[in-house]
Amino acid sequence: MIYLLSDLNSDDIIEISDWEVVRQRENFHEDVDLKDKKLFKIIGSYELKDKRTCGITSCHKAHNRGYIVATEDGIETNIGNDCGFKYFNVAFNDLTNLFLRNLKNEQRKISLFKAVIKIPEWRKKADSLKKGEFNIDWAIKNIDWIKDPSVIGRYASTELKRMASTSTTKVTISRVASKEEADIQEIFDRKYAESEEQTVEDVIGSVEHVDCLLEQNDLRQAFYMSVTKVMKELVNCNPSTMSSPAMAKLVLKVSNIEFNLNFSCERLEAARNFLIKENLQPIYDKMFQMDVVSRSDLQQYSNFINCLPSK
Repeated sequence: MIYLLSDLNSDDIIEISDWEVVRQRENFHEDVDLKDKKLFKIIGSYELKDKRTCGITSCHKAHNRGYIVATEDGIETNIGNDCGFKYFNVAFNDLTNLFLRNLKNEQRKISLFKAVIKIPEWRKKADSLKKGEFNIDWAIKNIDWIKDPSVIGRYASTELKRMASTSTTKVTISRVASKEEADIQEIFDRKYAESEEQTVEDVIGSVEHVDCLLEQNDLRQAFYMSVTKVMKELVNCNPSTMSSPAMAKLVLKVSNIEFNLNFSCERLEAARNFLIKENLQPIYDKMFQMDVVSRSDLQQYSNFINCLPSK
């Protein structure tokens, strides 16, 4: 790709794809003796698949990356970084850094303008996640309720969050071990105090997609903060008047819209499979068999899962 100043007195940069555009410039020369010439400005940079020879008479070394320079007497040519410093010393580095800063800003502007064009496509996909009965808002609301002990009961909320944090899907309940089971435990060197009752864990079910409760899978953050909010920022921005730091920050967020949209789609599907009565029923079955769980907790959880869709 080739980047050139729109004109010598401007900091605006245009993007071109054909080297012939450079060669056809009125003051461009492919064979220039830079002895005693002074650098006026870096007017372009390039990174090409096909190598170009350096425009300096004493070099002509082929390279893929370089700069287009203008001297004070109006001559233009292309050179590599080594030749630039050799002939123009510190001035070349200073002007190169200035050009590259302007180029970075221009690339950010181009990126934002291109992103604006994609907004209708992104918005259509985002809107599809908000349609239907079991949409993204439904999933966010119900996951929030599961995290809230005052809604589904303290035990169920704590247990589901524990399972998510430990990547556990199996639901187990403790019971006293039979003599045969206790003997097997002794074989595997599991030691108990003489008065300690030996127990085993029975698997009574599993809860799939419990990772929906993890912070890194937060649908509200992924969708509303990282997609819809960023699209609003993009719609309301004016890249031509934005400061460099503000542009850099927005470009980074915009570059992740596509990823976060796809991520939201995937996590919504996981949430729909998680928020099914039968999937969360094993926690109720466990609670029902535990004396330490209050009837109030049990009723709260029962009320919650009975409002969820069934398979």
